[in-house]
Amino acid sequence: MFLPSQVNAALALELYCKSLYYIKYGKDFKIAERHSHDFHKLFNQLPPEMQSKLESDFQSILQGRDMHDVTQLEAASKVLIPSDLIGNLHAWSSVFVEVRYMYDKPKDGKVMMFFPEVEQVLRNVIFKLKPELQS
Repeated sequence: MFLPSQVNAALALELYCKSLYYIKYGKDFKIAERHSHDFHKLFNQLPPEMQSKLESDFQSILQGRDMHDVTQLEAASKVLIPSDLIGNLHAWSSVFVEVRYMYDKPKDGKVMMFFPEVEQVLRNVIFKLKPELQS
């Protein structure tokens, strides 16, 4: 059940990012006139001040987070987990496309950490721009 949960989490982040993009620009995110799952590239298309705000908010959340689980996972896996928003978005952005086919075409795993923190910063900015979306 671990892989399906990763795919679902990545899809959720993609939808948050696409919602933010749509709120900001009033159109769907596309690359070369085609829909894309790459929310890392989408993030790079957001205004620089919005990117900075999201990254700053993410860093603030991580400063207040107990990182013991992260250091344990890094030590056990010998894999460095990105501790910045952009690094996490980059790591997560290909999951929906690559990991959902893991059973057909096995690939290396993806570093996926900080879903709640990434989700929180994206939701906060969405609700700041569109408070009526809060329920």
